[in-house]
Amino acid sequence: MLVHRYYYMMPKSFDYNLFIPNNELAMGFFRSIRWADGIRCPFCNSDDIHNRGNRNDNRRYTCKDCGINFNDFTNTIFHKSKVPMGVMLYILMNLRNKSIKQLSEELEFSRVTIARIANKFRSTILKNNEDPNISGEIEFDEMYISSGEKGIKKTSHEKEVLKDEEEELTQ
Repeated sequence: MLVHRYYYMMPKSFDYNLFIPNNELAMGFFRSIRWADGIRCPFCNSDDIHNRGNRNDNRRYTCKDCGINFNDFTNTIFHKSKVPMGVMLYILMNLRNKSIKQLSEELEFSRVTIARIANKFRSTILKNNEDPNISGEIEFDEMYISSGEKGIKKTSHEKEVLKDEEEELTQ
């Protein structure tokens, strides 16, 4: 388990399951992923960019080559969202562990808003889920292959279907 460096500075009564990063920290994390290779125009891919300052926590830019204005969220699922980035990261990190209803109650957003954000995350992940290209030597450590259904309990409905099939075969 990775222990966050601020773990020891948090109060003892802190609810670790409800840790929502502040917007500044969340935006720094987002920018480090979005602009990992440097800031580039999302339209012409130029790196000749003019920083136009901040609007709220969102940085604005102008491309000097094509003249188009853009910001940190342009062409992302966060574009035009009014939900703070810290809340978005909290939803993303807890989507598997908590229900939409539970998240909406914790964050005090409507279930519709949380469901819309969750569906955006899921559809984007499914849409961008490409199989990796593997080349070179590949080594497997362990592998489990099922040898059948021996030991698996059948429901009463499955037992009835099997009895019917056996009766048909014997006739």
